[in-house]
Amino acid sequence: MTPPHARPDGGLSRNDWILGAMLGAIVLVGGLILLGGEPEPGAPGELEPVESITHQERGNHLHGLGYDEETDRLYLATHYGLFLLEDAMSSDPSLYQVGETRDDLMGFTLHPTNGSTMWASGHPATGGNLGVIQSTQHGFNWTHISDADPRGPVDFHSMTVSSKDPRVLAGAHAGQLYVSQDGGHEWFITGDAPQGACFGAPCLHLDPNEPERLYAGTLQGLLVSNDLGQNWNTLHDAQTAAIAQSPADGTLYAFLAGIGLAVSTDAGDTWTPSNEGLELSDREVVFTIDPHREDPNILFLATTADQVYRSTDGADSWERILP
Repeated sequence: MTPPHARPDGGLSRNDWILGAMLGAIVLVGGLILLGGEPEPGAPGELEPVESITHQERGNHLHGLGYDEETDRLYLATHYGLFLLEDAMSSDPSLYQVGETRDDLMGFTLHPTNGSTMWASGHPATGGNLGVIQSTQHGFNWTHISDADPRGPVDFHSMTVSSKDPRVLAGAHAGQLYVSQDGGHEWFITGDAPQGACFGAPCLHLDPNEPERLYAGTLQGLLVSNDLGQNWNTLHDAQTAAIAQSPADGTLYAFLAGIGLAVSTDAGDTWTPSNEGLELSDREVVFTIDPHREDPNILFLATTADQVYRSTDGADSWERILP
């Protein structure tokens, strides 16, 4: 007896070929979704631009930033969720709020080579501590990946990822320094975290070339550790807020009391002021600096008064882009 839809010679009928092609297409699409091939969520064309980070909450303020060179997006972590500046290098960037979460994103850091991935800590909108959360979808969705401490979830007020090895992260919570070497899932305490201007925590930055070298802007000075915070040396004795190093050419940037924003091209031995274009009040400090991975001329910074500036000449001058 000839099976239904089969040709007498045992081959497939025309209807079977059509049905097979349809099933193959369904399997292919399903496979792409499973492999992460679905369209990226929340492209700016699907979002409504907003006037400022205070468009829903008047008391909103900045906690961190990270620039994705591939998409030209500058991500802004705030007290009420995540924002992005689309076309951040343009003369007129557009501001959007990202995703549905309105959690307080305190510590925030962007993957150095994959802008869809980012980490944050802080407080859920309902209260308490977030521990460590991660997004692999440009901040539109977040997943809790660790409490970081068996005693209870942490609240990192400062967090940094290594450009050399993105599995290495460091964060500061409750006067202690935490380090992860597996992308933020497991954490261990390496030592005490001195007080700093990053909302009470030291302003942390992992060296882009040496994954065990960690800088800390503190009220005791600009510190550097070559063993992920177990031992510290002083690079500058002025109270320090933001600290960063260019992955492109190794230049150091720091916000130093009495100097303002300063630049060092000799590993911190000497510092040159670089404040042209910055308009800061008496108590306002720069708490984060984000240099471009490949172009040493491009940097972004944020201040404690919610100002965001961009430099296109290696920090010789600055232009305010927010507000």
